[in-house]
Amino acid sequence: MDFTVILAKNTWKQLSLCTPLLVLIGCGSVPEKRSSFTLTTGNGHGFQLYDVRKNQLTAFLDHPYRYVTPAKDLRQFGQERRNLLLEFDVGAESPNGPTAWLSKTRPESAEYLDESNIISVRLPGAERYLFAPFTLPQNAWVSLTKFSQPTIARTKLGFHLGHEVKSDMFWESPFKVGLVPGEKVEELQGLGRPAWMETGKTPGALLYVALEDSEGSCQPSCQSEQVLLELKSREPTLWSGVVVAYVENPRQVRQKAREIVRWIDQQEAASLLQRERAAWAQWRKPPPVALQDEAERKLWRQSEAVLRMGQVLETNGPKRSNHGMILASLPPGGWSIAWVRDGIYATVALIRAGHFEEARKSLDFFLNAHPVGLFKEHVDNVPYRISVTRYYGNGQEESDYAGHNSPNIETDGWGLFLWAARQYVEASGDHEWLKRKTRQGRVYQVLRDEVARPIESQLEPDPRIMKPDSSIWEAHQENAKHFIYSSLTAARGLCDFAWLAALAAEQADQRHYARLSEQVRTDIGRAFVVDGGYLVGARERTRETDLDAALVEAFSLDVIPDFNSDLARKTFAHLQKLKLPHGGYKRTGGVTDYEINEWAFVNYRMANAFLRLGQPEKARALIERMTLQAKENFNLLPEMFDAVDLKSAARPYTGSIPMTGYGAGAFMLSVLEREGSFEKRDCGITK
Repeated sequence: MDFTVILAKNTWKQLSLCTPLLVLIGCGSVPEKRSSFTLTTGNGHGFQLYDVRKNQLTAFLDHPYRYVTPAKDLRQFGQERRNLLLEFDVGAESPNGPTAWLSKTRPESAEYLDESNIISVRLPGAERYLFAPFTLPQNAWVSLTKFSQPTIARTKLGFHLGHEVKSDMFWESPFKVGLVPGEKVEELQGLGRPAWMETGKTPGALLYVALEDSEGSCQPSCQSEQVLLELKSREPTLWSGVVVAYVENPRQVRQKAREIVRWIDQQEAASLLQRERAAWAQWRKPPPVALQDEAERKLWRQSEAVLRMGQVLETNGPKRSNHGMILASLPPGGWSIAWVRDGIYATVALIRAGHFEEARKSLDFFLNAHPVGLFKEHVDNVPYRISVTRYYGNGQEESDYAGHNSPNIETDGWGLFLWAARQYVEASGDHEWLKRKTRQGRVYQVLRDEVARPIESQLEPDPRIMKPDSSIWEAHQENAKHFIYSSLTAARGLCDFAWLAALAAEQADQRHYARLSEQVRTDIGRAFVVDGGYLVGARERTRETDLDAALVEAFSLDVIPDFNSDLARKTFAHLQKLKLPHGGYKRTGGVTDYEINEWAFVNYRMANAFLRLGQPEKARALIERMTLQAKENFNLLPEMFDAVDLKSAARPYTGSIPMTGYGAGAFMLSVLEREGSFEKRDCGITK
């Protein structure tokens, strides 16, 4: 089958959104060339979504992660987070006519301000800024509007504390609001600012704090099935703003409201915006390598922001231990779930970009998540610390079934975690981290007893490769195989643990695990080689495993013993069969959409392999073509590009958008290696 895709400009069709409005608002348009139309903002406590085509906020989520807690039957998906937003709009009141609502006109531009999480929307007669402030540790969102001239500002707040809505398709997040009768809005007095609270018959409360002196009214009433609270400024204003927050415990509403009032600190809207911009600038780290051009600089900065937004910062408590976990995707992507693999690639990118605090929080999450080790029967009843697949939002281990008869058991994450731990200690110089306490003991002991030893327990006696599991492409245990990827990560992780053992003056551990890593590394070269002299993706051969992009990690994780060997040369030549006609790479030799679409992660890891094999121009070409695609899509990176729809004018983004570890993180790691910043692979140090 020919999957050639014709590249062409994809012009955003003009939408008939413009109606006669005040001159103050007007109507304008600009053609766009993109395939992704949602801008996401978040601060580790929640997410809000803005749809460029609709010029509307479309979601306010009560939690950042998709599955909050497990279902009673672990074979089912967990409790979904809720979308609390039905309608939000800002308008300018006309003395002699209808209010000109901003959603009824078309934006001239929409982008992330300074490549942050601040959404900037320009319209004729108004500017909008929408963001979840990192300077306010709450599930809070800020709407700021600057009008071209002072006006009576009006704001519609149509939120609802409904029930969760289950997804019809597990790969897509549901954003429909589940209506439950009984919403109630009441004004909060004595805060020094206009504020209102909304409660209902389902958990939590909503909090609204106006930035200007405003009066509120409810439609149809302040106690009904669906309350619409409308704020109206008492005087003409140039800037209008409101803070919306979700509070898990309604008894803490006043406390949270006071925190918001202190955060505002009598500042005007313009000052709040500048303060948040300054906080972002302070958080940034200078790129550790030279970037190629302005487009790449913007993609780097936006990728930093995506990784930051993707890290959960909720407070741990008796029923939750999730602080620091990193989601595989931001919403609207369906994979806003904490997979081990995606989180590790994101964590290593944070480490190598100099964001050590965020990286340490991620590592600490893995070491303190609870409960874990729930699927021991699939790994010879060996206790283990790192999840075999992913985590629910509360920090409990999850091994999804996704309609299959068996769960996913992915032991590759164990070796990847040791890789990240070594990267952190080496780059940050935080040697004391190995001595810090965790839920199960000090860090070094947990790394050895609950990560390295479980890996060793899963090694076959001869050859020394990992036992059958579900591995990177999540085959489920009913299809378990000896996948090469799990053995590659084991070889890499055991080597990195040996390095940490040497640093901790544990010489016996260093010798043992360095020797074991070398055995696995050597045996990969004989266990997975086939006639023709190249490696394949699994010992149990199929169309999908014979041609498997996971093989690229033999190069990009620096596991293959000799890049100049016949084995390396023939394996890499074999991998080139994954190349699509337009230049990118698919996932495997299979025939489903997931197999034949172009993968962003695979492209970046292939670029790393080209660099390690001394072919920098091919690596540059791969990285540059991805940068050009991201430039047209708010500098966000997707899970995949559509290589299936032959009628498509351009290869549109598809899958989960935007990706963190498999998108932003993979990009940053490739750029670092392109500029000569390679990871080291040695299994011990001289003290």
